[in-house]
Order: sequence, then structure tokens, then C-alpha cells
Amino acid sequence: MSSERQYAQAARAWPFEEARKLVERYKDAPPAKGYVLFETGYGPSGLPHIGTFGEVVRTTMVRRAFQRLSDIPTRLFASRSIWTGWQGPDQRRTRTGVGLGIWASR
Repeated sequence: MSSERQYAQAARAWPFEEARKLVERYKDAPPAKGYVLFETGYGPSGLPHIGTFGEVVRTTMVRRAFQRLSDIPTRLFASRSIWTGWQGPDQRRTRTGVGLGIWASR
């Protein structure tokens, strides 16, 4: 066992605590798909702010801790929502200014 893994097993930081729960869940066998999928996302609420960044970084921190504790491969799926509850279809625009109302209705 590597010294890095030993340090990770002894770590008391919350990402390692959460990662240990996942290691326990998959102790008998990895998921059928062969990897553990970590999912995160963010959506607009004005300009990007620390809250949306925090959602992504917390997932990444747990994933990295899991990688230190386990040999099971991981993948990260990150999505971005362009919709907000404050906008109607005619107000939704891409950075180029193209309206997305027709696309969203399909």
C-alpha cells in the first residue's frame, strides 16, 4: 500500500469522510458500468458566483479523495443549465445573442 493511500485513509477532512462511504458501498465490486460516476452542475443566477463554483469544487474534492482511497476508475459529468426561473423563452439568449425559445420547446 502506498504511503499516499495510507495518508488518505487516515485523513479526517470531510471529502475523505464522504469518499470512504463510497469505498464502503463498492467494497464487494465496482459498479456494473466499471466506474463510479460523479455528477455536478451549475446554473445561472446572474453572474457566476461562489455558490455555483462551490457545487462543482465539492464534487471534485470528493472524487479526488475517492481516487486516493480506491482503484476503481471514476468519471466526472458536469452540466450547465442555461435556464432560469426568471427568464421567459423569448429572453433566453446565448452569448452570441441567438434566441433559444424555439430550441427549448422541442
